[in-house]
Order: sequence, then C-alpha cells, then structure tokens
Amino acid sequence: MDEKIIVQGQKCNIKRIVMCAFILPLIVSLIFVAYGISTFDTSVNMWLNHTHYDDCYTYRSYYSDYSDYLWDSMIPTCRYSYFSTGEDYAMKMFLENEVAMAIIVLGAGIIVCAYLFFLLNFQSITITDKRVYGRIAFGKRVDLPIDSISSVAKIQGLKGITVLSSSKKRKFLLFKNIDDIYSEISKQLIDRQKQQQPIIVTNPTQNITDINSPDDLLKFKELLDKGVITQEEFEAKKKQILGL
Repeated sequence: MDEKIIVQGQKCNIKRIVMCAFILPLIVSLIFVAYGISTFDTSVNMWLNHTHYDDCYTYRSYYSDYSDYLWDSMIPTCRYSYFSTGEDYAMKMFLENEVAMAIIVLGAGIIVCAYLFFLLNFQSITITDKRVYGRIAFGKRVDLPIDSISSVAKIQGLKGITVLSSSKKRKFLLFKNIDDIYSEISKQLIDRQKQQQPIIVTNPTQNITDINSPDDLLKFKELLDKGVITQEEFEAKKKQILGL
C-alpha cells in the first residue's frame, strides 16, 4: 500500500528570528561606543590636568620597546606622560575600553546567532499514515514508524513538539502549523491503542453451565429454540437441574 502524506511542517522564518536575536548585542555594542564618544572630552581634560613628570619622559625613552602594560601597571604615575597629546590619550582609552568591549559583545552575538541558525534552519517534519520523518537540530535525519512512538508533547513558547520513542527523544522546533502536527500524531497513537485492545468473546455455553437454578430451565429452552445449544446439551442440563 502506498504511503500517504497527511501533514507537512511549515517552518517559521528562521532568518528573521536570528536577526531579531542579533539586535540585543548590537544595541549593547552601540551603547559602549556612544559612552566612549561622550566621555572623550573628559579623557582629554584628564590628560591636560595631570602632572607630567620629567622622569616619566626619561623612562619612556629608555624603555621604548616595552608595551603599554609597563606604563599602565608597573609605572602608573607615568601613564599620562606616555602620550604626546590629550587626544592621543583619549583615543587610546576609547579603543582599549569601549571599542574593545563593543567588539567582544558583537563577536559573541555573531557566534550565538550562527549557532541558532544552524540549529534551527534545517529542521523539517512530515507525518504520513505510517511514520514521522524529517530533520531535527543541525539537520540530523529522523525516521520513526508510528508503532515505535510512545508519546508526543508540545514545547510551549517554541512552536515545537517532543516525540518520544522507546530509546530516544526528538525535538522539532519552530513550525507554524505545530497544532496540526501534534493533533495528527496524537490521533494516530490513539487509533493504534484502540487496535491493540484485546477483544473479549463470551462463550454462551460456558456461561450456561454456571446456571443451576430450576427457574433457569426456561432460559435453556429459549437458547435451544434459538440454536445456541444442542438438544443433547439441553437434556443434560435439564437432568442436572431436575436432579434426574
């Protein structure tokens, strides 16, 4: 019998979601840069108002091959004398602090958004009358026969479902028609349970043998007339009831 596709997952706009996620680190980075620009003049005035020791100029020329760490940490009093103008000092502080933090935040945002894109973009799900198949995180293939699925549950807030089998748990995320997907899988699971329920068949003859009251002799006669029991069975039961 040919396989019939019943529901196919309709993915949400993953690119738009990733771009929205990138807005937060972008805003934080712009705040760092704006703060550095707003305090640029303050840094210039700090350099102008600080005392520039002659010894520091001597140190700077003598240790010209050393990094900025020498002047910022080892000889903090010479920090301002290391720069020729206040603008140089302010720009250096701006690049080392606000711009550096902005780059770190942007880089972290790019990494997180790239992770989200590859996590979600390649997912798909299709429900047929025989199985559930598609792709989950990072495009990993999944093929589950309906008989192997034990339960299904919605993932609130992420437009997704969790499909549990005997061995693993698979998550399908961000589908527009997740309600239809959930309903169809649930329906097929319920239908399977109904088909697996045992059918209890009663044996009229077995039930009749448990009846020993003389008043029930008429019931045996009715069953004889209907052909449920044979004449021999009726006679045997009649003798048993009448004590013959």
